[in-house]
Amino acid sequence: MHHYDYKLDISKKEYGESVYSAEIRTHAVDFREDLDAELIPIQLPELIEK
Repeated sequence: MHHYDYKLDISKKEYGESVYSAEIRTHAVDFREDLDAELIPIQLPELIEK
């Protein structure tokens, strides 16, 4: 049996020509409901950014 300390998601948002991506660490099923969720900026590979 595995024990996880948190749930990990990757989020990518596009605003016009700009792309923002972040690693999201949370204990909640939906990170938007977790006021303590960590959003850590990351650089995605160029192929994924496009």
